[in-house]
Amino acid sequence: MLNDSVPFSLKDKKIFRADRPGSSRGGLMTAVDSNIPALLVPLSLPPSEVEVLIVKIWAIPNSSAPLTVVNLYSPRGKFDTPWLESLISQLTLPFLILGDFNVHHPALGSLFLFRRI
Repeated sequence: MLNDSVPFSLKDKKIFRADRPGSSRGGLMTAVDSNIPALLVPLSLPPSEVEVLIVKIWAIPNSSAPLTVVNLYSPRGKFDTPWLESLISQLTLPFLILGDFNVHHPALGSLFLFRRI
């Protein structure tokens, strides 16, 4: 089980982690090819149960505009609109938001619609 005291590596990858404090379970990880420049982006966000890990990636050689990759985990699928607005207001274009949102919708194969925003 991983936590911040346990090193973790993948061959030829830079690992960015957001471990859950006080737990050896859960957390987020983004792995980037070691030949691609990347850095962790710290943000100041309001308190939320949503976990977030943000990494800027310079995927196009000699590009001055990095891609900001936002990795989210929402354990109960709850996204507070002001929290999302705060997150998005601090991001630079272009950005990509991905993760485990725990949402339910018929378009995603669910038998019911669960509105959380």
